[in-house]
Order: sequence, then structure tokens, then C-alpha cells
Amino acid sequence: MSGTGKNLTPENPAGAGTLQATMQGGKKQYVLSINGLIPGRKYQVEESISASGQNPVIGGSQLHFKKMAITAGDDSKVTSGNYEIATVSMGKNETKQINVQNTYEREDRQVLRIEKQVSGEMADKNQVFPFRLKLFKAVNQPITQSDFDSIKADFPAATKSTISFDPGTATISFSLKHDQAIEFLLPKTYYYMAGENPSGYLPSVSTGYILEQATDAQGFRFTKKKLLGRNADGSKQVIQFRNVKDPISPTGVVDEAKPLAMVFTAFILFSRAIAFRHEEERRILKELKSCK
Repeated sequence: MSGTGKNLTPENPAGAGTLQATMQGGKKQYVLSINGLIPGRKYQVEESISASGQNPVIGGSQLHFKKMAITAGDDSKVTSGNYEIATVSMGKNETKQINVQNTYEREDRQVLRIEKQVSGEMADKNQVFPFRLKLFKAVNQPITQSDFDSIKADFPAATKSTISFDPGTATISFSLKHDQAIEFLLPKTYYYMAGENPSGYLPSVSTGYILEQATDAQGFRFTKKKLLGRNADGSKQVIQFRNVKDPISPTGVVDEAKPLAMVFTAFILFSRAIAFRHEEERRILKELKSCK
């Protein structure tokens, strides 16, 4: 931190602050408090991250710096580079706070985001749909309770509070309704299948995923098994479940064509009946004329 004022040389208040480590929401944060700053000056806060700080190794895991979120009073911004954080003016007896949050990602992890969308004339956007996520350490090796406990530690707090795990089926259960989503931070070597019970709606999934044709005993339709992998640009993998419900429940092209086929068949039969009746009337009239 450095401070400058009119006709004054820059000042670095070295040794004027105290650094403390505290716990916030289960995570460690560092708080630097600097006292004795001169009122009327502007103070600029900067952070410089070394090359080793960009890609640190912590606990045997390779991390990558992704972004920095900065909040200074009512102002906030997000940056991915070095690093003027904020400039503040100090008044007499005034205290100001600047919050900086650096986000790092593990190279061996990938975020899987599952989203829910509902549409159609008869759709209920407040309806809650049950979901399940099956996880596999290898193609045919479901995760265990121990595996789940280990990866759950990296899940966002919002995810931890809304899921349950069945070790018998290696399945995570949760629920979503329209415009809701859930995120999982998972090992990139995992395979997964995501599914929902569409509850009478016509289901589909976003591009890149395929729904199994069959449902399980509980009515869930899952996507085909897929390797999670890791996106090279660090972006999330997103799978969107879309449910449609219209006045006539869509059941596929063949089923939708059946009513039209039945109407067409009935029309043909009716036309034939009318033609037969007219032909019969002409025959009777002809016979009557011949009798005269």
C-alpha cells in the first residue's frame, strides 16, 4: 500500500500494519490492518503475484490462479491480471475496508454444472424434479462412501447442504426446479451419468449429451456414461435438462401421427359409405324406371 497527496512524495507505510489469519466460512483469510494513515491523502492498494504464486503446488496438488475479485465500498471488479486493486481517499477518523479474493483452481479437478429448464403451455415452473448423479472412478468402478466423503470436501457450501449419497448405487441425489442449477467439483478422471425423473414431461438434454432410451425402476432417465476430463480454458462443463409440457403431451413423431391417421382413415370410410349410398340410390331408381 502506498499513499500520495498534493505536493507530497509517495509514502509506503511499512511496518504500520498488523497481519492476522482468521477463519471465515470454514476458509482461512488474512486481514492486514494499517493504522496512522494521514487524512486527505489517496492510498492505492496493489497486489503482485509472482510466477510461482500463479501456479502454486499445495498439498501435492497443482493449482492455477484464475481471477481476483475486489470490493472497496460500493465499487467492485474482477480481474485476471496484475493488479491495481483499488484507490481510496481517507478522511479524518475514517476507516475503510478493501476485500480481495483470489480464486485458484486445481489442475486435476473439473466443475460439472447441472441446470434445469422447463417450458410449454402446461409447464409448472415451480415443480421440483428429482435428480441423480452416478459417479465412477473408472469406467466400471463406482465410487465408494470413502470416495464421496473425500470429494465432498471440495463441493460448494450450497451443494453440500442439498445432496445425499447412496453408497449402494454410488448415486448422489438432489432436486432442481426451473432456472435452478447445482455444481460439483470432481476429479477430472471420473466418469458420470446424470439423470432425472421427468414426471410426465418430454425430456431432452443439451448438445454433447445423449439420454438413454430406457428408464430405471424409479422412472429416471440418465445420460450415457461420459468421461469428465478437464476443459482447457478452465470453463465449467454444463449439462442442461430441458422439460416440455404442452396440452397434448408429446410422445414422439409416430405417436403424434396416430390421431391424424385415424381421422384420415375415418374420412375415407365415410366417403366410401356416401359413395355406396349414392350408387345404391341410382340402382333403385333405374329399376323403378324399368318396371314402368
